[in-house]
Amino acid sequence: APAMGLRLCKLELEAKNIPEAKKLLADLSKKYPDTGEAGTANLLLSQLSGENAVIPVVPVEKKIGLLAPLTGKFGEFGQAVQNGVELAFEEYNQKVSEKFKIVSADSKGDAIDAVKQTRYLADSSRVMGLIGEVLSGATIAAAGVADVLGVPLLSPTATDDRISTIGPNIFQLNPSLSWQGPAVAQYAVKARGFKTLAMLYPDEGAWESVAQAFAKEAVKLGAKMVYSQSYTPGTTDFKAQIDQLRLVKVDALFLPASPSDIVMIAPQLAYNQVKLQLLGPESWGDPKVAAQGDVYVEGAIFAVLSESSELAQSSAAFEERFKKRY
Repeated sequence: APAMGLRLCKLELEAKNIPEAKKLLADLSKKYPDTGEAGTANLLLSQLSGENAVIPVVPVEKKIGLLAPLTGKFGEFGQAVQNGVELAFEEYNQKVSEKFKIVSADSKGDAIDAVKQTRYLADSSRVMGLIGEVLSGATIAAAGVADVLGVPLLSPTATDDRISTIGPNIFQLNPSLSWQGPAVAQYAVKARGFKTLAMLYPDEGAWESVAQAFAKEAVKLGAKMVYSQSYTPGTTDFKAQIDQLRLVKVDALFLPASPSDIVMIAPQLAYNQVKLQLLGPESWGDPKVAAQGDVYVEGAIFAVLSESSELAQSSAAFEERFKKRY
């Protein structure tokens, strides 16, 4: 409401309707005294008063929309992204005169809600651009709407390789997961000499792509994929899959999955007396895996980006500031 009041005031000033503009500014200052818009309103009122009053230019607030699952089963991830974005913008705003404001919207990790919230941020909040969503499915839905509306959207974490191809207004920051499957396969076959391999992965686009890339590279290098099984996201009991795995002789198991799935599956493998080398993508490097996976994840091999690059060093420094804050 305060932001809308300033926009209405801008229109009145452009029409040289000074009395109506002053009335709007006074109402805004009185009703919303603790907002940044109230401070702007008071400044504009002072410029409109006195004998030498001039028609001021109403500053245009620069707003960026953040679309994330702030509630629901993916709320933990969405809130972490929100915290990181707010910290980054806070640091940026300290260095510049023209500040940016973040306007957050809860997509709940749902494609339909993502579409609705994208329209809301673009039409009602009038954001200059969008950051989000966190999950690939909801990001694809939001990106389709944002591109049609001509609002730039930057996806920070979604892993589907094709998101940036949706349209000229859509950009993807997160590196593709596709390199991780072949990288682990090369290490497993060439460096460790594993000949028989198995895969267990969730029935989701990004993880399926990683698993397929791993299998393709492993077979190309001469290894055999003797077991490959997907599971429905949200599964908690993996006895059926593990019982099938016990029937084959395997050197290593490639498990591309979220940290939450990893810390459920690894103990169940041990409980069912399945001993093999565990392999995975960079999700295995999440602190949750080491903290909750305990001894069951010890010795796992997983892919990570080089720590020596300038981008990696910059990311590590930001991560430390994030940890201190949150």
